[in-house]
Amino acid sequence: MQFKYNIKIKELVPVIIAIIFVIIIEYFRFINLFPNYDKLLRYLDHLIAGVIVPYIFHTFEKDSIKFSCGCYAFGSLVWEFGEFCIRGYFQIDQYVYDLIGVAIIFLLYNLNDRKKEVI
Repeated sequence: MQFKYNIKIKELVPVIIAIIFVIIIEYFRFINLFPNYDKLLRYLDHLIAGVIVPYIFHTFEKDSIKFSCGCYAFGSLVWEFGEFCIRGYFQIDQYVYDLIGVAIIFLLYNLNDRKKEVI
């Protein structure tokens, strides 16, 4: 039996760490341990998703980082627009945190590529 993906353990470590962080954040939000920081924890969720989802697309599908970041940014915009249709208001703040996460992963990959070119 042959698997479609050739995934290494070191590629899974950031995904596992992100999942653990998100579970902890959602647990704190669920039990309302930090009621004054609920919005901040939600922003942190969006920031982590903005970093880790393009990483997953890029690493496991072997797409270009530009395509992966663009897909997530567009998908996030569509999601927030859908929420706008349901709620009646667009949460631009959460979308901005998604875009900040996308920018972080995009810059990290570009810096890594430039470092490889120099060597």
